[in-house]
Amino acid sequence: FSEKQAKELGYEVKVGKFPMSPNAKATIEGDTTGFTKLVIDADSDDVLGVHIIGAHATELIAEAGLARYLNASVQELATTVHPHPTVSEVIGEAAHDALGHAIHI
Repeated sequence: FSEKQAKELGYEVKVGKFPMSPNAKATIEGDTTGFTKLVIDADSDDVLGVHIIGAHATELIAEAGLARYLNASVQELATTVHPHPTVSEVIGEAAHDALGHAIHI
């Protein structure tokens, strides 16, 4: 869901967002445009939606789809190993942001 859709469905939402610009792998590859945004159910911490904007979206969408399929919590996304340097770190960073303890922003 988008943030708007989740609210319209009655969810209280929180959002985690992380830009590509601080990501080391995106910097190495020379494309730091875009961001990842997580829409989270504030009551259960379930992932309601994931938005990935940027050149690396096709590599990242599988993790988002799996998170939705498995009904993953934002805590589970935050504690998933995202090796460094990889673009996938933006998903973990967005999860940490939603939890209120983003590391690199």
